[in-house]
Amino acid sequence: MHQWVWSAQAGIVLGTATFLMAFVPLLIWQYRHYGRWSMSRMLGAAATAIYFTAIATYTWLPLPPRSVAWCELHGITTINLTPFAFMDDVRGVVAAVGRRQALRSEIVLQVVFNVVLFIPWGIIVRRFFGRGFIFTVVSGFLASVFVEMTQATGLWGIYDCAYRWADIDDVMTNTAGAFIGAVIAPVVLFWMPRAAHLSASRLTPRPITIWRRYTSMFITMAAVMAVNLAGVVSVRIGLLVLDRPLDGRLERWLEIAVVLGVTGLFLYIPALLGHGNVGMQTVWLSPRWRIDGEWTKGTILQRTARASVIGLPYMASEISDASVLTLLVWGVVGLSLVLVPFTRGKRSLSCLLMGAELVDVRSESDRSP
Repeated sequence: MHQWVWSAQAGIVLGTATFLMAFVPLLIWQYRHYGRWSMSRMLGAAATAIYFTAIATYTWLPLPPRSVAWCELHGITTINLTPFAFMDDVRGVVAAVGRRQALRSEIVLQVVFNVVLFIPWGIIVRRFFGRGFIFTVVSGFLASVFVEMTQATGLWGIYDCAYRWADIDDVMTNTAGAFIGAVIAPVVLFWMPRAAHLSASRLTPRPITIWRRYTSMFITMAAVMAVNLAGVVSVRIGLLVLDRPLDGRLERWLEIAVVLGVTGLFLYIPALLGHGNVGMQTVWLSPRWRIDGEWTKGTILQRTARASVIGLPYMASEISDASVLTLLVWGVVGLSLVLVPFTRGKRSLSCLLMGAELVDVRSESDRSP
């Protein structure tokens, strides 16, 4: 029982961490495919991440010492390929302690747990992912086979022996759980909107809300910082592989190139194309300027200037070691966040300074909202 509790705790912790790492990509996915974000679907994604991680922790963790000595003492050399072999074990427990006590025995609880473990699989695959009944059950069967084969092969050869018992009965009980989950899925998740239904209204223009604006700003910041960090780490790993110094001129120029490339990719290129920045583009927003009485994407100078409100301070702060530039960047970001709720059209500092308005690009006409 202690092992089950540990696996549950590990599944929750690792699953939550997995969901947090995937949160921004999921947010982008929802906005591009649903036209908006869905809290219900996001909660479903969090539950899915925790559940799939929990399957791994329950069936493969904790990992034992990787040694020949451990395998000689504890390694499992047999596989149960006899269907319903667990029934003999259950009968033995019932004969020994009686039916009531047998219900609390580890043997019976293990069988029940194997069924319960895959009930969420049926619910998630059929209702959250929107797959058919047969596909759901078959996928549960194949997933269980994969789990048991992983156990039987010692994590696919990483270990010299199997450290978990592989059992055909587990495949049967897991598949039964997936079957039950597939049956009850429409009832359990009746409240969750279907992905197809959300996608049907993908191109419907929506109001520019504070949340939507903050989401666009958050996506832009997260994308710039994450890709910039990944680029810098890649540069340093590459230099280590090439046996080059990490504090030399080459590293400095490569890191500057990364900063310029990331800023251009997520701020300047979208701006020049009339999309604002990567965050605005994600949430279907774009800046517009009134020129000669018509709402337009603005001149190249206007688009570049708007992107430079944050782009220039950011590049300068990354290239230079001056702390005042870092303070300037965060000052611009902070002021932009403060301005959003109090400006027409939920504009931030860059649009306000450059005289731009924000529109939903799905609107039939480009005019100020």
